Amino acid sequence: MRTILDIGGQDTKVISLDEKGKVVKFEMNDRCSAGTGRFLEIMCKALGFEIEELNQLDLDDEVKIKISSLCTVFAESEVISLIAQGVPREEILKSIYFAIVYKVVSMLKRITVTEDLIFAGGCSSNKNLKKFLEKQLKIRVITPEESPFLGAIGAGIFGFSQVKR
Repeated sequence: MRTILDIGGQDTKVISLDEKGKVVKFEMNDRCSAGTGRFLEIMCKALGFEIEELNQLDLDDEVKIKISSLCTVFAESEVISLIAQGVPREEILKSIYFAIVYKVVSMLKRITVTEDLIFAGGCSSNKNLKKFLEKQLKIRVITPEESPFLGAIGAGIFGFSQVKR
């Protein structure tokens, strides 16, 4: 058994595979961008961070405040309010990571999660998000070098296999 978490720009997918690599269970957030790369980009912009800066931040995983809304519009409003209250940007960012992980954990509860979790998609290169996932899930999160591109690689392999027929 293998579990894959794919957080992309517009959606999040959780996939459970059997020993032969066949999909056993698949869940996807298809209603909004909460917890996706786009959500993170919008929150970064509100905080004044560039998305490329995030891996340069060495954040601890202790969350002191919480973003109560997972709706991108309402969460952005909360972020702006917290900035106005003088809450440090890094503390707000940690609460954003926690909100993303909270959303992902609720999706993962609907499938079988294995000991090690493969983290794929564009957000998989975010070391702080990985740290928050590992803390919350209490399992090892694996991010191969190719993680941000695994969906594209898989699509290419599938497409190639169809041409060979």
